[in-house]
Amino acid sequence: MLKFDHIRHFIATAETGSIKDAAEKIRISPTSIRHSIEKLESGLNATLFVRRPSEGVSLTNDGYRLLERTTHLISDVEDIESLFITSKRKLRGNLIIGCQEGLTWSLVPRAIELMNQAHPDVNISVKTVWMETQFETLEKAEVDVLLTFTLEEVKDKRYQAHVLCRPQACAMMRKGHDLDTGKPVKLSDLANYPHIFIQDGPAMTLFSGMYQKVGLEPAIYMYSNISTGAQSVVGRTDAISLRILRPAIGLTPLGDGMVVPMIKDKVQKPWLVAMTNKIKRPLALDKRTEFINICHELFDGGQMKKHIYY
Repeated sequence: MLKFDHIRHFIATAETGSIKDAAEKIRISPTSIRHSIEKLESGLNATLFVRRPSEGVSLTNDGYRLLERTTHLISDVEDIESLFITSKRKLRGNLIIGCQEGLTWSLVPRAIELMNQAHPDVNISVKTVWMETQFETLEKAEVDVLLTFTLEEVKDKRYQAHVLCRPQACAMMRKGHDLDTGKPVKLSDLANYPHIFIQDGPAMTLFSGMYQKVGLEPAIYMYSNISTGAQSVVGRTDAISLRILRPAIGLTPLGDGMVVPMIKDKVQKPWLVAMTNKIKRPLALDKRTEFINICHELFDGGQMKKHIYY
């Protein structure tokens, strides 16, 4: 029979990649962690971890399968406890947010601040993910909430997708650029300058596709997976970088002036969504749902207009 503590110790070990770190995280002895894992492996007749003395532990395929099925059990039990143990219905426990790099300096810090104010006992961590492989993080239960851009509406029944907005693309350029007129810019004008493209499959498809649709092909200045890196280069060249997100202030990481006008053409709008694995029995108070509700509030209240045209 599976025991709750054994599952909790297994998940802590999977999250930290170390029996010692898992023991420190939940404040028990490493011996107790080893005992729980051995009991689980014996009861399930499966090997859950590969042990590497100098590198900690890593999950086997069976370990991933168990983690996927059990992660939310811990959250559900914690949520049930919070309903009865705390009079003010405060949430607690761990919450892992997955998102693209640009969201780590725009939406996510704002949402974490509000979440911490409302539920200070929730420990939030952030994992940067690529658009090409982002759904794997949900499938493997590596994140609890995935904040991401998609080129199509999410209809996969394995996931619960909440649409935060349909953003409009913009063009990042240095302040004082020939196209810096204070007005929206046309693709036909942007195409005359070299471009920095995001080298992340769907993003590349979105932005290059905008030009292809109207028969244009701007020169390539460079490819970049890091938005802050592209900002720095744009601030000191005539290069253009098409974006969805923009900084709240018009400065690059190097301190150069930057402007990010909206694209005037009618172009494809992606979806910005907050996703979770499908929750069969949603609780009245759930960490994932609460965090997503806060994200909605940031968009509905207009705070995110500092970063996104929507």
